[in-house]
Amino acid sequence: MAGLVPAIPLKQAWLMAEYFVYFLASRPGGAIYVGVTNDLIRRVYEHKTGAVKGHTKRFKIDNLVYFESYGDVRDALQREQNIKHWPRAWKTNLIVVGNPSWRDLYEEIAGATAWPPKRDHRDKPGDDKWMDCQVIGERSDAVLRTAMPGNDASRTHPALR
Repeated sequence: MAGLVPAIPLKQAWLMAEYFVYFLASRPGGAIYVGVTNDLIRRVYEHKTGAVKGHTKRFKIDNLVYFESYGDVRDALQREQNIKHWPRAWKTNLIVVGNPSWRDLYEEIAGATAWPPKRDHRDKPGDDKWMDCQVIGERSDAVLRTAMPGNDASRTHPALR
């Protein structure tokens, strides 16, 4: 926890935060949703499972096609508001420049640690163990892939390095 750990002074804790502006699409050229979050993997998982009621669930908008990262929540919120006021053609162009095939980026960024984490399903409290990864800190986007059997470290997405 920032401020309580001697290595992370409270004044610098805000520097560690990361915020994302993301685009979800129903299909290439389909409905687009723009959102902001501090945990991209968790948030996209919520959209994919229908845990988020509303526009994205109703129209099955659950493919992550574009995202940007910001260190300050104010910058991320401002960018989201600006993009929401753009014409559709500008939003589409932004997606096409970074992701011409409109492929779902969720599996790339989540990799072997797709939310929720895989567990060995033991029934004793405290015996649950993550099988493919090791978490550093409290944020799921701070996941480090370790050299465990069957885990290819080269799959680590640059956003999670």
